[in-house]
Amino acid sequence: VIIGIQGNQYTAPEFQDDVVRKREIKKLQDAVTATLDSGDIRSVGLYDFIPFFSGQISKSGLNKILNNPSVTSISINRPIPLAQ
Repeated sequence: VIIGIQGNQYTAPEFQDDVVRKREIKKLQDAVTATLDSGDIRSVGLYDFIPFFSGQISKSGLNKILNNPSVTSISINRPIPLAQ
């Protein structure tokens, strides 16, 4: 899944300080991932400049994410086989 998180003034595209933006996004990502147990999500990928993260999520993890008010979107991503 790819999970979007509610941003703030420091994560807005027009905010110009990349160091502050990156630090703020990491703080938001950590706050959401901290609500999950180790078995809820694996292979977590964190994005540096957008308030999203990705991973393989269990059913119980998905239920937690669905009920998290900081989560703004959940996208199911699937591998697409390439034509040979």
